[in-house]
Amino acid sequence: APWFVTWDDHEIDNNWVSGEDQDGTPPYAFRLRQQMAMQAYYEHMPLRASSMPMGTRMRLYRQAQFGDLLDLNLLDTRSFRSDQPCNDSWGVQCEAINDPAAQVLGQAQEAWLYEKLGASKARWQVLAQQVMMMDLDRKPGAGQSENLDSWAGYRTPRNRMLDQISDLGRDSVIVLTGDEHQNYAGELHLDGQRPGKKPIATEFVATSISSRGDGEDQRKDTLAIQKENECLKWFNSQRGYAICDVKPDQWQTEFKVVDKVSSKGGALSTRMTMTVDHGAPGSLAQA
Repeated sequence: APWFVTWDDHEIDNNWVSGEDQDGTPPYAFRLRQQMAMQAYYEHMPLRASSMPMGTRMRLYRQAQFGDLLDLNLLDTRSFRSDQPCNDSWGVQCEAINDPAAQVLGQAQEAWLYEKLGASKARWQVLAQQVMMMDLDRKPGAGQSENLDSWAGYRTPRNRMLDQISDLGRDSVIVLTGDEHQNYAGELHLDGQRPGKKPIATEFVATSISSRGDGEDQRKDTLAIQKENECLKWFNSQRGYAICDVKPDQWQTEFKVVDKVSSKGGALSTRMTMTVDHGAPGSLAQA
């Protein structure tokens, strides 16, 4: 069953959460922008009537079932999230990343997802969502730095999510992510359980189609980050998309890239194919 998913989160603004943007826009002005953006999104996307916006809110999270092969849970990690810790500053460490009250999905969506995961009869359970779940140390060498707009800035809900997957005995969970403008493939662990521990799930992060120029195959700074993080198995910084070919016993992701987007005539190729076996999240490997 070949198919692909593109799923990003910047229709309203960069790094927005709930009723706030990253630039300190007055709430009344940002709410107006939200309302207009959600109306335009609803009118141009193939959404059901249940997703019709109500003011600044719309129901985006939902599930699509593909027989007994996979349950695809499409999540909303912007609308109900608490504000980013440490003023959303890159590389800043503060106690707020451990805030026990922090939310990424919000209580209602989180309860909905746990119910769906618990009730699933499919071979694969899939989370399609917006910000990286891998907890990557972005600072090679001494010290640590996270992308605080990702799940790494919200350790309590991140660990709660992975604990729930583990407690339910789900060993074939795939997370599909956007936002990073690079390709990534890696494994998900609880905080403090790397290296050497069995991963809980597998994450594939798809690059952007055209933003930030042509990109490059292997950025030096990301290569240094990969050496710092055993959970990150592969990355690439070109433009393109990912295609997932799902079979009962194996998941395959093909990372498609083009050599240039800055001018016409870019050549499309398969840069990498990664597989993971059903029931074995630690089996992520190059095909």
